Amino acid sequence: TFETIPYAIYKPSSATELLSITNKLSMTGNGTGQNIVMRVRVPSGLSTPRVGNYTDAVRAVIEY
Repeated sequence: TFETIPYAIYKPSSATELLSITNKLSMTGNGTGQNIVMRVRVPSGLSTPRVGNYTDAVRAVIEY
């Protein structure tokens, strides 16, 4: 059986501001590599999925 776990991605500096196609993240680089840590939350009140490995891919578009 195929199971999923819904989640939401939040902006790095916020625990409440969702990242979305209409609420984008804007940053200024400094010429060196930078790590950007994104918060991910699973909504509460959901039934617990079976134990296992869950994977997903997130697409990031970098414009400069």
